[in-house]
Order: sequence, then structure tokens, then C-alpha cells
Amino acid sequence: MIHGDLNSGNLLVGKDNSVIFIDFASTRVGSVSADLAKLERDIVFRIPSSRRSRYYDWDDLKRWKIFIPTHNMKRVFAPRELLTCRGGIRTFARSVSLLRGIVREISPSTSEGEYLLGLLYHALLAIAHPEISIQRRTLAVSYSASIMQALSQAPRK
Repeated sequence: MIHGDLNSGNLLVGKDNSVIFIDFASTRVGSVSADLAKLERDIVFRIPSSRRSRYYDWDDLKRWKIFIPTHNMKRVFAPRELLTCRGGIRTFARSVSLLRGIVREISPSTSEGEYLLGLLYHALLAIAHPEISIQRRTLAVSYSASIMQALSQAPRK
């Protein structure tokens, strides 16, 4: 069973930093990786855009380019780049790294390609998402291109 609509708007954080999931209307049998890829999309594109001080900040996007190399097929679930982040994106980078580790823990059979397809789907949706700034949408284009490049180099079965 998956949540079916796992995004930042359906998570509450308690005073003790516990996470509470809400809105189970879309619960169904499905791909864990697709559910978690949607949450990763929110971590990279939606949550940072919600901070008004950064909403129109083009310079802020330079720091976020660190996410682009994490689509390397051999390192999807062990993205070294995210562990070396500094400054304002450090928390987001660690969250993505942790989330990808959870994918491996919950669903060890999930392939890198499967997870990247989920990320690609949700990154493409980010381009038209009304709560995502134009700067983040621009990043979503580069992000999507990087994923497509990684997928095109994947070994064929």
C-alpha cells in the first residue's frame, strides 16, 4: 500500500519532530518509488519556493544545481554530492539523501531507473505547478534533462 499523494502538503511535523501523514484518500496498491519521488520533487522544487525571500532569487538557483549530478545511474541511492552541501540547501540535500535511503530500505527491489522515471514524471509536472516559482521551473527543465540523459545511458535488458 502507498499513500498515493505523498507531498509536503500531506505531512505535518509535531513538536517533537515526529512526522504525521494526513489525507489518505488516494491510498492504493502502487509503487513506493513513485510516492517517494513525488515527495522528493516537493523537497527540491516546492518547499524552497514557498519562502518568499527566495521566490524571486535567481542566484539561489546556482546552489541548487548540486542536485543535477545526483541522477547518475550508479549513484541514485548513494548521491555523494548531497552529503557535501553547505549553506541554505544543506537541510534539503540531506532530506533527499535520507529519502532515497528510505526507498532502498522499504523497497530494495526498486531499480535506479524506476526511481528516476518517477522523478522525471514529477519534475515535468513541477514545470506547470502553480506553487513553484519560475526560477524553480527553470531548474526543473535542467533537472528533467539530466534524468533523461541518465536514463538514455542505462543498460537495456
